[in-house]
Amino acid sequence: MELINLCLFADAKQCNPFTNIIIDTLQGRMRDELLFLDEIHVKSVFRRTCNTAEVPIRRFCIYQEDWDFETVSDLFKSCPNATTEYLNFQANNFTEIYTTSPLKRGAGELYDKCIFHVHRNGDVCSSTINKLDG
Repeated sequence: MELINLCLFADAKQCNPFTNIIIDTLQGRMRDELLFLDEIHVKSVFRRTCNTAEVPIRRFCIYQEDWDFETVSDLFKSCPNATTEYLNFQANNFTEIYTTSPLKRGAGELYDKCIFHVHRNGDVCSSTINKLDG
């Protein structure tokens, strides 16, 4: 939750490089330590942000593949704007979402290295992890 709060703070301050570092850290820690976002995390993100196009952590939440029916239905009831984003993701990426994980950086076309980053006005990615990954 600390990383999520930090990410939302960095996003609110429009500090894109810091937001990207936090997203990279969250993505890596979830992968390496076998952590997951539960319903409380996802609801917190959706209640405190506006749209997925502008706030990549929302996209990260939507792209989690291990949601059960109860989690998804409860999220839809408590955060109605998540419904459209989730269904759009499912409809547009159905063939790839169950074969790749959003925790793997650069895993296929769906999850490129900067999918959960914010880059504006022709910014070049300054992510240390992307430089290490090549």
